[in-house]
Amino acid sequence: MEKKNAPTYQSQVFQWAVIVCGGVVWLGCLVQLLLHSTASTLFEITLFTVSVVMVSFKPVYITTPGNSFSHKRQLSFSLSDPLTFLMLVLYGPAAAVTAAGIDGLIASMRTVKRWQSNVFTLGMMAVSIFGGAYTYLAIMRYQSLDPFAGLRQSALRLVLPLFAMAAVYCLINSWTAAILLALRYRRNILQQWVDNHLWVNVMYFPLVIVAVVLYFCLQQFGWISVISGVPALLLIYFSYEQYNKKVEEKIRKIEEMNGLNLAAVRSLALAIDVRSGATTGHAERVKIYVRGLARLFNLSELETQALEAGAMLRDVGMLAVPDHILTKPGHLTPAEFEKMKMHATVGAEILSQINFPYPVVPIVRHHHERWDGEGYPDGLKGEEIPITARILSVADCFDAARENRHHRNAMSLERAVTWLRESAGKHFDPEVVEVFIKHLPEFESEIASWVQSRQGVQADSLNTPAGKIAEARNQAEPEGNYAKSLEQISGAHREVVMLYELAQTVGRSLSLQDTLTVLLTRIGELVPATTSAVLLKEKESDALKIAQALGEQTEAFHQRVVGTGKGNVGWVFANQTPMLNAKPQPDIKALHLPANVNYKTSLIIPLTKENETLGTLALYTNELEQYSSEHIRIVEAIAKLAGDAIANALHYEETEATAYTDRLTGLPNLRAILRAFDTETNRARRTNQTFTFLMMDLDGFKKINDTLGHHAGDLFLKEISKQIKAHVRTTDFLGRYAGDEFVAILPNTKRQEIAEMIARIKHAVDNHVVTTEDGKIARGGISIGVAECDGNEVTLEELMSKADSAMYADKAERKRRQAILQNNDQVIPFPIRKPA
Repeated sequence: MEKKNAPTYQSQVFQWAVIVCGGVVWLGCLVQLLLHSTASTLFEITLFTVSVVMVSFKPVYITTPGNSFSHKRQLSFSLSDPLTFLMLVLYGPAAAVTAAGIDGLIASMRTVKRWQSNVFTLGMMAVSIFGGAYTYLAIMRYQSLDPFAGLRQSALRLVLPLFAMAAVYCLINSWTAAILLALRYRRNILQQWVDNHLWVNVMYFPLVIVAVVLYFCLQQFGWISVISGVPALLLIYFSYEQYNKKVEEKIRKIEEMNGLNLAAVRSLALAIDVRSGATTGHAERVKIYVRGLARLFNLSELETQALEAGAMLRDVGMLAVPDHILTKPGHLTPAEFEKMKMHATVGAEILSQINFPYPVVPIVRHHHERWDGEGYPDGLKGEEIPITARILSVADCFDAARENRHHRNAMSLERAVTWLRESAGKHFDPEVVEVFIKHLPEFESEIASWVQSRQGVQADSLNTPAGKIAEARNQAEPEGNYAKSLEQISGAHREVVMLYELAQTVGRSLSLQDTLTVLLTRIGELVPATTSAVLLKEKESDALKIAQALGEQTEAFHQRVVGTGKGNVGWVFANQTPMLNAKPQPDIKALHLPANVNYKTSLIIPLTKENETLGTLALYTNELEQYSSEHIRIVEAIAKLAGDAIANALHYEETEATAYTDRLTGLPNLRAILRAFDTETNRARRTNQTFTFLMMDLDGFKKINDTLGHHAGDLFLKEISKQIKAHVRTTDFLGRYAGDEFVAILPNTKRQEIAEMIARIKHAVDNHVVTTEDGKIARGGISIGVAECDGNEVTLEELMSKADSAMYADKAERKRRQAILQNNDQVIPFPIRKPA
């Protein structure tokens, strides 16, 4: 993996070019000096060179204040520079180049331990002084002055040549450094020079005046006078140094305050991110993306700083968005989305109260604008949107798409890139998207390096940005108490989300089993529970029955029953009072659970609806010695929601049962028959199987009603329905169609089995005697018609018509046989009255 600050190929080529050129110049000057100078001149030059090196050890610093998002800049200079200029005037270019190269080499070795950088500095100084020196020579000759006159020249006449020399020297020196750094960090060269070297150049011009003054003093007073003035110069120097330290101390305090303010803002922004569902690494990753894009788009330093600040503060306006909107798992309603859109303008208004030294507010206001003009808050289109906002929009949306959020799952890297491409020209600036995707591997590598620096993740072992780098990108989290605080915010957010989802889900669910499953699943996500269960009171008895259980050993809990008042769960139900951190043994005994079932503690909460207790919610755990007050608070909040939802589900099931059940016989009614027919038709069509439809009609039922009364007829229907039900399978459907007619639907049944079932039903009905309350008895028979269906394009009416025809044929045959019996005087009267 490429390291974050590793030299690029271009920067290495440039560095070696400067080393070679500068080395050649420096060595040439040194050779010339040695070959053409007298011993006394060499001695003087050596003393000057030593002086140059010595004074460079005590540079003078001028510190410019930084700002909230950038480091301060220190401008430094020393008397080594005017001494070098003076050597040019007194001894010529060779001496100045030699001394400057040695000074640059030693100064670099004091701060940098890489030999390439040290030799580069020597070469850069040699080339810079060489260029400046020959500019000096050219102007001196243009003015018809002798450049090698030593101290015989007028000091005033040296001002212009030395200024020109300093200008060329500064330009070569600063541009050489700027080019190297720009190539290394892939920045714009001009922007690098303006941001980091422009003001450094200004400091060299006062040094020219110092060189001229030194020349004048030497010319007028000689070496003794100059040396005698050294103590005064040192006093001035150290006085200034003390003054400068005081200035630096004030600047440091200002920076500390700025840093504190920035830390406060960053902490707030991080907390807002956590509250809105983002991970704590989201803002930092977005900063890496926008910083890289700013470099690629040649943005100024102020714009880059504004982007980095915008990455941190983009969603500060979320403070104005209610939690229920932030945590909603599904799509927002139009009204909710309008409320959500406010965060861009609110954030801009909040940040406008802070006097940022760069344009943060437009970024925060417009980072939700769209390239096609469909964004908010101002509906800007295309290049009307600030470039900084367009960059942040791509970076923020891409990173957010790769995170799990409460309303959607994270995208893979490949899917997120595809989505970016699809959205280019609609949502995002196409040029920004193209550049972002092209350089995405570089950004992902930098993110991996950041992860490594924060948590020690071995970034070098991550194979590709699309592989394990993507897995590690979310791992760098804050440490210590700060991390715990963020976790509390995140936990509170998750709690709100899950309670909201639970309320939404159970509020929509009318199935009791679905409601209980969702309830116990959500509880398990918030509170540790080895086994969780809901017990509901049975209508038929004074007992609680396990309605649903989740977790370990749920088979042992299935369908278990406990009396009210028995065990912890029964006591909680009877007294409507929670039991907190109770020993589980009473429940294990009361529910007759196996001996291998055991837990450390339990939490039992009553489930109520208004003043009615519906059952209990029981949590058992082996993970904790005790449930905390936070656990108890969460479970009590869920239990309140659960009570309402369970009551609604029970009411719905009762209502549904009434709507689909015949009140007299307890069998499914016509609505249920229609539903069962649709279900079985779909199944038969799907599986290419058939089902059998039976149409049954009681023989002589009208006569029972007419002679014995409708009360006796109702009793007869109830008794006969039980007889029929006893002879159909549990997988079959039996319902009362109307009056004395019944319907049965038999899936996947062989004809022989059907014939045997019909015979059993007829025999049972024919031989069943019904006795009324006044002692009267009635007997009857039943006629049955059969129709088969394969589920293909047939309606219930068509199938019933076919079965009805078969049933009437069967009835006619029964009447024929009955007539034969009557002619033989072997008929049993119907109905039969009890003899007086």
